[in-house]
Amino acid sequence: MCDSTEKMEFICVADDGWCFEAEGGEPFVPWGVNYSTQGTGWPPDMWSDEHFQPDKIKADFETMADLGVNVTKVVFPTERIVEVEDKQVELNQKTLDRFEVLREAAREHRIRLVVSVNDSWPDYPDWFKFESEESNRILAALWSRLATRFRDDPLIMGYSFAVEEDIHPWRELEGPWKEWLRHTYGSLKALNEAWGTSFAQFESIPVPAGSRGQNAENWWLYPEGTEQNTSLTNDPALYDFQRYRREIARRWILAQYEAVKQAAPRQLASFGMIQWSGFIRNLLEPVNEGPFGANPFDPHWIADGQDFMAPHFYPVLPPMGGQEFQLRYAQLWLRYCYVGKPVVLEEFNFIEDNATWCRRLVEATREDASGWMVWTFQNYPNTDNITEVCGLIDEERKLTEWGHLFREMAPEVKSWKLRRRPATRTVTLPERWLLTSGQYRRETDEIIRSTPLTEAIDIEIKQERAPE
Repeated sequence: MCDSTEKMEFICVADDGWCFEAEGGEPFVPWGVNYSTQGTGWPPDMWSDEHFQPDKIKADFETMADLGVNVTKVVFPTERIVEVEDKQVELNQKTLDRFEVLREAAREHRIRLVVSVNDSWPDYPDWFKFESEESNRILAALWSRLATRFRDDPLIMGYSFAVEEDIHPWRELEGPWKEWLRHTYGSLKALNEAWGTSFAQFESIPVPAGSRGQNAENWWLYPEGTEQNTSLTNDPALYDFQRYRREIARRWILAQYEAVKQAAPRQLASFGMIQWSGFIRNLLEPVNEGPFGANPFDPHWIADGQDFMAPHFYPVLPPMGGQEFQLRYAQLWLRYCYVGKPVVLEEFNFIEDNATWCRRLVEATREDASGWMVWTFQNYPNTDNITEVCGLIDEERKLTEWGHLFREMAPEVKSWKLRRRPATRTVTLPERWLLTSGQYRRETDEIIRSTPLTEAIDIEIKQERAPE
């Protein structure tokens, strides 16, 4: 049992910019889990009257301590933690009181907390819009109040602005998009010269590629240039729109980051990034390799709004390609997330043989990550996703095969002296092509397939203009 009365120190980024340490200098390697009490519905909400289970929370943290967990991420649905009325922003006291139960359970076992608020669980609040200054003001006020409340507690390692995010549908951005064009180009003449168009007024400029960013239901059957698909690689209008989405994402992150750092400068901030936030896009069914799959939260665009990078990785990109293909993909993604700050693999797991996969992934990324936090703590039935089978404990609270292996690995992993390996090769990809092409997967897949696990490749995206 840990001595919960021993004074804790805040966790900070070490001088090497890669590792974590306590303020007194003791190394800290995150070896943790994403947590919600089992059986609270999907998306998970353990703070409701129906699902709040204080005794289970206490038992779960005791089990986490036995497994060697030293940090866990917990999530508030936005509408559960914040109340907005007449532009006034307040925290929900009932939810805060329930969080105190969890915080004390974590303190008893000296398990650090990353506190996240997720806007889309179960759905976005009525006031929420990525492009809205008023929406960003509300979020900043939320984080300012939350961070101020816990600013003196070193148990709180940091805050995460979302589990994962994207910006869609595109049509809602149409009005602000035209204002962005005015600001960027200054005149219609300059825009028409850059685009090779002849628009008579800004108001007549449409959102590129339709309301959801896809011109064809199936890009394999209808590649660009066919009658069913009007997209064109390197299209200047589409490229500008993709950059506009990224600037919205960056402003959204910065509004929250600045609020946290002003309120609690000794605590850290991050943001959960799914793997298609970088140089690989999501692949939807029916197959749509169109621009819609380009997530705007690229780590290099939002780096100055985070103290450490928090990428997620799940082997969901078809074709599955086996574990070797997926391990190479994970390595490339984690290396792409490096922006001079620590990289914590904040979510990972696999449906098939997950114990072997998770062990191999941790070992394969030992020189590409600064810490690991697995999804999830307990098998969670009726979720229709990986959470049903990937826990450290099962529905009856018995250790799974992965739970046994996680506990076995814990002492060694937490003692690792981590160093990021230097790149053996750098591959440069043009940003315009990456964000507009329906054929880019041929090249990026080849990079993954041709890279042995022993080789450290960095992906560099060549930008035509730096973020503003």
